[in-house]
Amino acid sequence: MAIVVAWGDRDKPVPAEHALKPMPQCGCRQRRDSVHQNVQQDSIKMNDSVALVVEDDVITSSTYGRVLEKLGYEVHVVHSLEQAFETWPSILPGIVLLDLGLPDGSGLDLLR
Repeated sequence: MAIVVAWGDRDKPVPAEHALKPMPQCGCRQRRDSVHQNVQQDSIKMNDSVALVVEDDVITSSTYGRVLEKLGYEVHVVHSLEQAFETWPSILPGIVLLDLGLPDGSGLDLLR
């Protein structure tokens, strides 16, 4: 099981429509369903030493990445929900730092 830390910008609350809107028609839903199905069917163990940072702000994601690297994690940084869906199955992170307000949807969609 991965540890997930999710956040939104304190000065810029995540709009309600972000959290409630359906997955974009970009194939993300199929990728999400595929990821969940593979994890459930294969009982794949997450990599405790791997971290995934999902943050659209380059400075923030870079800062989180450096901190996690200093803590000994192998860090993967992505800047969109679609990139997160593409990256997750190949790395199976043990920890995920997840922004809720991403340009292509809510970070919560990655967890559903």
